[in-house]
Amino acid sequence: MEDQKPLFITELSNITIKQLLACPQIGVKFVSDVLEFSRHNKHHRITCKNIDTSMSLNVGHIEKVKLLDEGREQFTFSFQELQNKFNEFIIALKIIYPKDDWECYDIIMDEVLKDIKEMDIVEKIHGEKQIIFADNSSAIFNIGKRQYYCTKTNKLKPTDDCITYTEIIIPEIELTFIYMDYEGMDKYIESIRNFTPKSNLNPESFSLPLLIYSCNFCKKDFTIYQDVIIHLIQNHSINNDVLCMKCNKPFNTIELIKDRWTHNCPEVDNVK
Repeated sequence: MEDQKPLFITELSNITIKQLLACPQIGVKFVSDVLEFSRHNKHHRITCKNIDTSMSLNVGHIEKVKLLDEGREQFTFSFQELQNKFNEFIIALKIIYPKDDWECYDIIMDEVLKDIKEMDIVEKIHGEKQIIFADNSSAIFNIGKRQYYCTKTNKLKPTDDCITYTEIIIPEIELTFIYMDYEGMDKYIESIRNFTPKSNLNPESFSLPLLIYSCNFCKKDFTIYQDVIIHLIQNHSINNDVLCMKCNKPFNTIELIKDRWTHNCPEVDNVK
């Protein structure tokens, strides 16, 4: 009889780039002359002997916001400005590149917009409250606004008795918005819009931004997202079975990465 692959391996080999971006310890960096940012899963794990699972940890939705370089000017953008500019950028890429080339950028930029919207950092702009994010900054936040836990057993030494303990998992994203040259993006987009096969413009001059995917388990980088999936299958186990800290409903990692580490939790969603 032919050996069957474990269900987890089969499911992991079929995940999309969107789901990969939610995998524990996986990150991506977007590098271009006019825009640079990175996005990393920094899941926070806390080990304790006993825990009251009816109570969540006193952890804020946004754990940390910091300035990257005090010597460099910082520019604040509204969510709408970022959404419009990202959309224009993708529409421009679609003009001269096939779907296989621009689709990854579209998905990654969309996830970043979802991150900014979920963080919900608000500031008054022209007298109106708007969701904002600034370049030259980074933020760590609890994606999905959920916490999970699992019970584990281990031995400190081979001769020791097994120790049972609880591990709490707080799914976190670190979004680092290094810079955005707003005028530079406008020029890049406009130059692509003006491109036609009969124009004097060289399509090779419109270089695609560099995407660098990273595995934080072993600090390896990749430029093709499918290679990251192969790497995970061959080297790491991320399929932990966990329970929600609030409703105690069981999940595995594959389920949770499909919807940004959230789920229908009546204990949270029904709280007004």
